[in-house]
Amino acid sequence: MIKIYCDCCKKEIDNSDFMFEADHWELRTSLVGKEMTPQTKMEKEKIQICKGCFYKHISQLLNEKK
Repeated sequence: MIKIYCDCCKKEIDNSDFMFEADHWELRTSLVGKEMTPQTKMEKEKIQICKGCFYKHISQLLNEKK
């Protein structure tokens, strides 16, 4: 059996009828090489959120957009 944990509150997601999975994309710049030239790359991370955190954070995001 696979256990899934919420990335926000770290609790085990036990509600089998609800699961929210998102891809978080971030553009990161780092300095590389002798001349310290900037190198930009896109990084992807999968996020899993429980029902409680989903409603808590989605309402915050919607309120910020107003």
